[in-house]
This record gives sequence, C-alpha cells and structure tokens, in this order.
Amino acid sequence: MLRRIGIDTCGLDRMATAVARSGQPFLEKVFTPAELAYCEGRVERLAGRWAAKEAIIKCFDGTPLCFRRREIEVLPAESGAPRVRLGAGGGGDSGAGGAQVQLTITHQSGLAVAAAALE
Repeated sequence: MLRRIGIDTCGLDRMATAVARSGQPFLEKVFTPAELAYCEGRVERLAGRWAAKEAIIKCFDGTPLCFRRREIEVLPAESGAPRVRLGAGGGGDSGAGGAQVQLTITHQSGLAVAAAALE
C-alpha cells in the first residue's frame, strides 16, 4: 500500500557550483563513501542522488522517522535501478519501520529528477 510520495529536482549547474564552492567537505557531508565511489565525481550522478535524497526525506515528512542525507544511500541494484538503504552511513536496510522506499531517477536538459514512494 502506498503511504507517501516525494519528488525533487536538482539542476546540474547547481550541483556543479556546490561542488566547486565547497569541495570534498560538502561531498563527504552529503554522500556515503560508496555513493562517492559510484559517482566518480560525475555531476549528473551527484545531482541525481541529491534529488533522490530530498524526495525520500519528503516521503518521511510528518512521520516519526527522520534521516539526514548521509543516512540515505542510493546505489544501483544489479538491474541498474536505484536501490535505497536507510540508516547511519547507509548501513541500514531498505525500509524503515517495515516500510519500503521505491525510487526512480531521471536526467533531462540539465536537470536531475527523482520520485520516491514510501510503501
């Protein structure tokens, strides 16, 4: 059963500016080591993960659960589809309180868009 949805966008230029301005400290505050390794500094991947984390945070808005960006890990599954892991440093499972988070990310015209569904 669908409980909540969240959607967010991130401009690639906005992410490039944030990385240029704040560098590695910004990246390490927001992304897990595994995400940084996967993204390989590619702005479109970083922007996609930022949008995904924001969409997931919106799913949990108004619930007793709260996650910081670095506690949400978004990596590709074997199929290539994004998978979500919740918990400290991304070490948790893909659900919270029995809930599951489904996620999709797309890129178009300099924009990363993510939609998340809390089931």
